[in-house]
Amino acid sequence: MSSTRNLYKITLKSLIMLSIPTMLEEVMNTLLQYVDTAMVGHLGEQATAAVSTTTTVTWLVSSIPASFGVAYLSRIAHAVGERNQEKTEKLAQQAFLWSVASGAFVMVLSLLLAPRIPVWMGADVSIRGNASLYFSIVSLPMIFRSMNWIFGSAIRATKDTRTPMLINLSANIMNVVLNAFMIYGIHLGVKGAAIASAISYTFSGIMMFRCLLRNQWLGGWRKIPKVDLTLQKECFRIAIPALGTSVASCLGYVFFAGMVLASLVELLAGWSLFHLFHTRWWDYSERPFNLRGYVCLEMSLLWGAGTIIMIDFIHPI
Repeated sequence: MSSTRNLYKITLKSLIMLSIPTMLEEVMNTLLQYVDTAMVGHLGEQATAAVSTTTTVTWLVSSIPASFGVAYLSRIAHAVGERNQEKTEKLAQQAFLWSVASGAFVMVLSLLLAPRIPVWMGADVSIRGNASLYFSIVSLPMIFRSMNWIFGSAIRATKDTRTPMLINLSANIMNVVLNAFMIYGIHLGVKGAAIASAISYTFSGIMMFRCLLRNQWLGGWRKIPKVDLTLQKECFRIAIPALGTSVASCLGYVFFAGMVLASLVELLAGWSLFHLFHTRWWDYSERPFNLRGYVCLEMSLLWGAGTIIMIDFIHPI
């Protein structure tokens, strides 16, 4: 019994020691985007809006390498558990190829769509130019951003969560310093904030690649690797559902909020009409999962879907 308890304690301690750097790293990944918004704040509402307008799209774009990071983390961790050095190195090679290929594809796509994204997001005409410029500049180092996500996940799969955390901490410090210089020092405004972020992304990607090559499980190769379709298919099977989860979660918040708020309004309005004016403008009593005929599950789901259509397509905010 005591040996089992000791095993639980050791396992719990290991999980905590591995998870804390990862949680801090996630916080810093979030902060890197918001530092730009905070530091251009003194330039006025237009500068702040220009930086924040494309935030949602930036997170959606980042979910692509992040999802494949989950896939490579899973497969590499499995290979490490099997003590299969050859497979971990092959997976690291495939991670390199996918980082470059997906990063280049997303970069080109982002640059092509950059002029349209502020329009789709409903941005005011006065800030569309700066918003498009900001998004274009931070999209240029997309290959290095993909490396940061995917290589960081690969390194964490070898039980090293400290190295990716330190790299992202350094990138955040660099971003703050460069923002201060480019926004306040040489007065580049929104453009300076974007350049600072782009340099920080590039730095983190290069450092993550360097650490991957030095990792004892992942770095036993130096030549340009070839595509291994078998390994890529294994990772795709994990990455696609993870990507779907990220997209769904972005829409899920909007859906849930719209469903709940609209249903509450409908409930209060229906109750008030009946008890104050003795009339009913609608009655869901014959529909399943209704509450005294004022609201029902079917209409609540429709309210949620309608909210997504309104906010994301008809009138983006």
